[in-house]
Formats: sequence, structure tokens, C-alpha cells
Amino acid sequence: MNVIDLNDKDYEELIFKFYTYFKNAFDFEKFLKPFLTTNGLDEVTVTRRTRDGGIDLIGKRRGLGGFSNEDDVKYYVQAKRNNPKNKVDVKKIRELRGVMPSGTKRLFITTSDFTKNAKEEALKDSFRPIILINGKRLIDNCIDNELGMLYKPVFSKISIDNLISREKELTENISDSIHVEKLISKNDIRARILPIPSVILETIPPKSNKLKVYINKKEEILNINWERKYLGGITKIYRDNGIITSENSFSTCISDWRIKGDKIIIEFLK
Repeated sequence: MNVIDLNDKDYEELIFKFYTYFKNAFDFEKFLKPFLTTNGLDEVTVTRRTRDGGIDLIGKRRGLGGFSNEDDVKYYVQAKRNNPKNKVDVKKIRELRGVMPSGTKRLFITTSDFTKNAKEEALKDSFRPIILINGKRLIDNCIDNELGMLYKPVFSKISIDNLISREKELTENISDSIHVEKLISKNDIRARILPIPSVILETIPPKSNKLKVYINKKEEILNINWERKYLGGITKIYRDNGIITSENSFSTCISDWRIKGDKIIIEFLK
């Protein structure tokens, strides 16, 4: 779903509604449990109120292939249901770093924001960085993952004009021997795969295990999975093109496939 760009006032209203919805800090922490699970953490738990040591939630991200627990990474999360006007100061960041066990990662999530000194402190120790998620980033992520958000349809003449203009351009481009569009779903992005349209798959030699394609004008060589009809090795490409963000949030988009001569050309349409 396309979302109209939010201005500062829109963010202020959404953040304030988010803050006031949660009656207390514990309600906010309970919301963060499915929030973190949606964003890729496993076994997320809310800590006991009297023994948290400043840690409100604990989760982990599974290691390579799930073959063992040896490279699983633990995440310790501190949550602050702050009034949007009250920024988290540097003292809170230092306290969180002080209880960081070796080999773990830290998240600090708040409904407000962080002071300049707090942001600098979070990045001060490259071996123990603290990921900061303020109210604005929290709202953006909830929109991307459709958490706690409902959408009212808004008619957009510009959007329809753009669709018609693009279709006209495509139909006039007779140099393409094949042209097809295919949805990249959230499950595809989560699995880090790029599904291949059937009409494209039929043009690929069946014994090939690699495929050279041009994605957004850049040459890439990707692995082919014939059984499930997808290209693998796509994670970095998704990140480079903003389909997966640095916070590991994502949204669906369209892959536009064309064959020109002996070239397979793909463009991501957001």
C-alpha cells in the first residue's frame, strides 16, 4: 500500500496518539513484544518487573541457517514511554551500556526522542553500539509493517496519471521481446528471494544454476532455485535499493522484468 508522505505535524499527532494510548510503561512493553517479533527477533519476552536491571525485553536473532545456537545474537531492549516533549538524556544511554553483557546488542525504544548527547553516546563505543528508535522511527516502522495503523483511501489524480503514462510508454516500447511485472510480497522480502515470472523462466536454459541480470542498470549474477522459481543472493540488492531498510523494515513492491536482445532487465517499482 502506498502511503502519502507525512509532514512534521502528521508525525507529532501520530506520536502523541501512540504515547497516550499506552496507559503505563508495561502496556508499551507488551506492545513491543509483537513489534520486535515482526521485525525479525525470536523468543521475545518481557522481563520480570522486579529483576529487569534496566532491561525491559529480551529477544534473539537466529544465526546462519539455524544450524546451531553458536552464532545466535541476543538483543536487550530498554523501553521508555516518554511524553514526546521529554527527550531521553545521555545518562540513560550510559546506564544501558553499563549492563551490556559481551556479545549482545542493545535497543533503546522510546515514544519521544533522544538528546544530541544521547545520540552521540550511543555510537561512541563501536564494539557496544546501541540502536536508538525514537517516536518517528517507531511510527515509520509500524506503517511499513501495518502495525496498529488503518488507512483511509485518498483519490490521487497524479498517481493515476503516472500509471497511465507509464503503461503508454511501455506499450510504445516495441524493442522489448518480453515485458512482465510481478509482485514482490513481504514474505518474498522476508525470505530474501526474488520470484521469477513464469514467462521469463521459460527463456532460461534449464541446466543453468546462475543467471546474469541487470537490476536498476547494475549487472548482477544470482543463484537460480528451479524448484521454487526464484533468484537467491538478493539481500544486499534489496538493501541497496531501499526495499530492506537499515532497521530491517520493508514493504511490498513490483519487479518489472524485460528481455531486450539477450539481456534480462529488472527494475523495482515502489
